[in-house]
Amino acid sequence: MSEQTPPSTEDAEARMRAAYQALPLVLVEHDADDVEALSARLELVRACAEAGLLDDALLQVRELHKDAGRRHGREHPMTLEARALHEELEARADASVG
Repeated sequence: MSEQTPPSTEDAEARMRAAYQALPLVLVEHDADDVEALSARLELVRACAEAGLLDDALLQVRELHKDAGRRHGREHPMTLEARALHEELEARADASVG
């Protein structure tokens, strides 16, 4: 089994731009806490983190986690995915400080 290679900075930034562009289109059709919108928001969080914007990603994932839990409950798959990503990004932030 081979390890995934990290994306180039250009690829990460392109993914982030695409995620930022896609989100308003999703929000035209869905409330910000609908599963479809939460999925788009998760993609944006991942793209920001991948592009090195960890502070932005953390800010977004905190709100996303709260929104998912409030709308869908603590054990909903989307809430669990948001929680796991939140914890992962918090750990990365802590590791980069220490």
